[in-house]
Amino acid sequence: MNRRSAIALGVAIAAAAALLGLRQLVVERDPLDRLQSGANGAREGSWFFPRGGPYILGFESPHGDATLAIDGRDVVRGRGIQTERLVYQAGPHAVSFTAPQGSRLLWHPPGRRGAGELEYVPPSSLSADGSFDHPGTSRLDGMFAILLVALAAGLGLYLARDALRRFDRRAAAAAGIVAVFALAVRLIDLGGAGQTWDEDVNWSAGRNYVTNGLALDFSPASWTWNYQHPPVSKYAAGIGAQLADGYGPARAVSALLIALACGLLVFIGRRLY
Repeated sequence: MNRRSAIALGVAIAAAAALLGLRQLVVERDPLDRLQSGANGAREGSWFFPRGGPYILGFESPHGDATLAIDGRDVVRGRGIQTERLVYQAGPHAVSFTAPQGSRLLWHPPGRRGAGELEYVPPSSLSADGSFDHPGTSRLDGMFAILLVALAAGLGLYLARDALRRFDRRAAAAAGIVAVFALAVRLIDLGGAGQTWDEDVNWSAGRNYVTNGLALDFSPASWTWNYQHPPVSKYAAGIGAQLADGYGPARAVSALLIALACGLLVFIGRRLY
């Protein structure tokens, strides 16, 4: 590696560290901090449910027994990961969570079919005073994740600059045209096919993993969500999952990756034939 590349790598590492440090300052490390302290150490406030229907609600409490109450009724008790399947109407519901330090709320809202892929409850879905701003989303985390990916992509392009100069310009132009066309085809009626059978599994596990990475949470218990699906697919879906409670942004990220893969086929085909 020459001197310029080494400098670029150092700058990129410093920029990534700065972004992660800034994220720790501006995003709540513990979503429960959005609730207020109540009697007997309980966290109390409101929990916004985006849709009516069956919910899987629960918590992870690795260091002691915990109790989750919704609308004044205890619904889940125990230690470790505990859940119950319950039906609620859309809107805010009173929540009281009595748990030791290090516990967190988990859920699986209606509209996501993979019953085993619990999700961390985002801070935007909790409120001490009943006011909510874009509940179900973690938009700042989505922005930080996109910036980190853009930083890595920019570094990769810079380090590969000599190889890029040797590219056949006609092949590169053809690849660009194919990629743009493929992206346009995917983006038209992006959700027209409906929810695929394992889309929510990638979405839910990926969302947890992106949150873990940005929070610098590398504890083994935080990385146990879904071992079956490819990690890149989960991370791609997880970035989009920070931006909306639905699948639209995650599908757009997938569309971009598929379009880039279609463009890559031009170079592969040219080399083969």
